[in-house]
Amino acid sequence: MVKRALPGYVFLKISKISDELIKFLRDTNHVSGFLGGSSPSPITEEEVQTMLNSVQSKREMLDAIPEFCIGDNVSIVEGAFEGFLGIVQSVDKEKSTLGVTLSIFGRENLVSVSFMQAKKGK
Repeated sequence: MVKRALPGYVFLKISKISDELIKFLRDTNHVSGFLGGSSPSPITEEEVQTMLNSVQSKREMLDAIPEFCIGDNVSIVEGAFEGFLGIVQSVDKEKSTLGVTLSIFGRENLVSVSFMQAKKGK
């Protein structure tokens, strides 16, 4: 799953800004304006690096989460149902949650847990 870090924003590395360039950017389709006012605002290399590090860190976290599929056996590793075993019934990648059936007091119950609360396999 690919998710845009800052949807709707375009960052440009420009060595020299001119009125002609600002007009060109303003006249570009789907450009509604500039962050901070009527002309582009520079950001420091440190700010760029902070954003890139944040995106990379989130990407690494997502890569560490296993892909869950309907029918997978899972064990719940944290939360109210820690120690329970269940079967994945639904996967919501947008919310990073699973619908899992657990046997509680001999009855099958559908519960919602986050990806981080479940571990694949028994």
